Amino acid sequence: LHLCDRRQRQMCKETGIRFTKKKIKIKSGNSKKLKLTTRPSISKEKATFVSSDTDIVQVDSKGRITAGFIGTATITARISNGKIAKCRVEVRAPGSNKKQKD
Repeated sequence: LHLCDRRQRQMCKETGIRFTKKKIKIKSGNSKKLKLTTRPSISKEKATFVSSDTDIVQVDSKGRITAGFIGTATITARISNGKIAKCRVEVRAPGSNKKQKD
């Protein structure tokens, strides 16, 4: 089943999405908007967002994440033609640094 009419078929086949970063780290309690790009850039596709674990990270309809419990979850964005993009989110403790001391 193809979701595009005949005139839109070529553009629909080429429409894709991706997050600008495949992995991010965020501290528990913080929020951040994930950046999503579409190809071609003229596409007006709206993505839907889902978290693999809402206890670790929640995501709203605009791609803004809020970190909860410490752990790792995946945010998946999907557009109407079925194309998806994934971003792995690692939630860290509020006081943690990037580098650990030995």
